[in-house]
Amino acid sequence: LYVRKDLGDNISCIDDLVNSDVKKIGIADPKAAPAGVEALQIINKSIYKEEIMRKIVVAKDMGELVTWFKMGAVDAAFIWNIYNSSLKEISKIIYPWRCGYETNIYYSIAYVSKTSKNPDLAREFIRFLGSEDVKKIVREKGFFTDYQEAENFMKR
Repeated sequence: LYVRKDLGDNISCIDDLVNSDVKKIGIADPKAAPAGVEALQIINKSIYKEEIMRKIVVAKDMGELVTWFKMGAVDAAFIWNIYNSSLKEISKIIYPWRCGYETNIYYSIAYVSKTSKNPDLAREFIRFLGSEDVKKIVREKGFFTDYQEAENFMKR
């Protein structure tokens, strides 16, 4: 959840979106973007879901939502963290689960199929993906590189 930098100190979790300084909250159209679906799932966990939903504006897709946020048309927006580098100057990232609501950590798994035509090369590629050089790049893009990293971050 990206919050405009000037509001960031007053917002620490999903429930704080009822703050009177937050006028509009953007989500991508759930019919077009999985991020919109996930935003609604997060909002629906809040004890203030009705109040938060009254502030929701729906963008046609993630691109439009990012544009709205950059232009200041929304005060907060549920945007994937791949946009972190382009939004870091104007926003603060808020992790909605900090109110104590249940959350899931998403991760990707890599494996070598038994039908692989070149399993040695596939294993080498997986080792490369797990290398410290790649992890450094992934962290710079705003992603966690392992489950423990995500768990430790959520405890902050």
